[in-house]
Amino acid sequence: MENKKIIRSGMVINFEWLIVKNNNQIEWYIKIPLNNKLYYNQTIVELADKNMKWQEGFECNDIKKNGKFLRKIVDKVVSLKVVEQEIFRICMELVRFRQLKTTVFEEILMKLVGFTRIDRIKIKDYFSHPRKEKLLEKIKFWSKYNIQPEILVDKNNYLIDGFCYYYIAQMEEFDYIKLLNINFKWSVIWLLKKLLIY
Repeated sequence: MENKKIIRSGMVINFEWLIVKNNNQIEWYIKIPLNNKLYYNQTIVELADKNMKWQEGFECNDIKKNGKFLRKIVDKVVSLKVVEQEIFRICMELVRFRQLKTTVFEEILMKLVGFTRIDRIKIKDYFSHPRKEKLLEKIKFWSKYNIQPEILVDKNNYLIDGFCYYYIAQMEEFDYIKLLNINFKWSVIWLLKKLLIY
């Protein structure tokens, strides 16, 4: 362990990540917050990346880390930027596994007033980590005016616009997020389908 050295680190949503050099080998770690509503099981690892492993806290030259980590060994020569992009993609996958404590009735009511469960939103690969300046500007605006974050999605629930607000909502662990393009007719149709199911 004493040969490990952190060469890059950062945060995605509420996940701390590290890129570590271990002798001549590159490894990366994603730290799972202790209060995060995730299933701590192999399913997450398999869905995110089959080459990832669970690891308890570790020590290296720079810092001592306690907690639970997902770890992956980089098995080929790639740039740190590529590694960071992979870490970002995995973190965005992990936020989908938050256990939302919502009921069907609550979801129906929220849908009718223009909100959807945040885990229903799908993110395409071309969305990257939001620019720091833009994200801080959105956080400042949201904090000052306490305005509910709004996003734009297509008919298949893929995010079109509002990635910064989606990112903030995930950071704050919102269960629901407001849609800009709410269509009352389709909300009623969705409600009737739910009622028929239940």
